[in-house]
Amino acid sequence: MQSQHQNSLLRFWPVPLGFALVYAFWPLLWLGLNASALQKQEPKAGELFAAAPAVYFTGKPKHFQTGGTGGRYLLKDAKQIQSLILNQGWQFVEQLGAGYFFEKDKRRTVATCRMFSCHFSVCNVSEI
Repeated sequence: MQSQHQNSLLRFWPVPLGFALVYAFWPLLWLGLNASALQKQEPKAGELFAAAPAVYFTGKPKHFQTGGTGGRYLLKDAKQIQSLILNQGWQFVEQLGAGYFFEKDKRRTVATCRMFSCHFSVCNVSEI
């Protein structure tokens, strides 16, 4: 009798496993469900979609070169851009809205950040 009870419980193990997987991968599923809207608001969104799993699981920003010495970054949190630029020798000056201003050797750069989704931010940096 106990064997039959165990078998009936084992039939339902996919349900909690399914919920756990959806919970763990929700930010990536959200991107997939909203892909068409995000592609309209963000240029070259395809490369951001491709980098999203690595950024989500490692927490490390992904840099995309856009020409010159600056670039575009995909981050889990917009505050990460500040520590990233500070590690390259720049000094934080101020923040105005979504813009972070930095100075180094009498040069200035600005990083402007916006939400790509509720789980990711995109920052454009003019020069580093």
